[in-house]
Amino acid sequence: MQRSLFLRIQSAVEAHDPYFVQKTNIVGTFGLSSLQKITVAMRMLSYGVAADYVNDMLKDIMKACIIMHNMIVEDERDVNGIEDFNYDAIDESSHAPVSHKHTTELMEFIQGIHHIRNRETHSQLQSDLVEHLWQ
Repeated sequence: MQRSLFLRIQSAVEAHDPYFVQKTNIVGTFGLSSLQKITVAMRMLSYGVAADYVNDMLKDIMKACIIMHNMIVEDERDVNGIEDFNYDAIDESSHAPVSHKHTTELMEFIQGIHHIRNRETHSQLQSDLVEHLWQ
């Protein structure tokens, strides 16, 4: 994700819900920044955190995630030059049948998923992503 898109998401989320705006406590210490809160919301989506583990702000976080998703889709449409796509016009009879065979590509994909879920690999990928995003 490009930094400009992330900052647009931050601005839209802050405008939508005051929870994401950075606040100060009674002593004057700053709380979590909006970037930190949005990052946590994204992590919740990517790691599939159950609702039982989340406080009452889950609804607000989910609304923010939906806003972010819609903004990413709009941004990708702009980049790829795709205008409004009519999904109702898709002919369902022309789709190829689904295969359940274990192909080489499928097995490589599954191995890649297991590799990414490895804690060390995950931490390294996360560090690389953060470094790439803020260059």
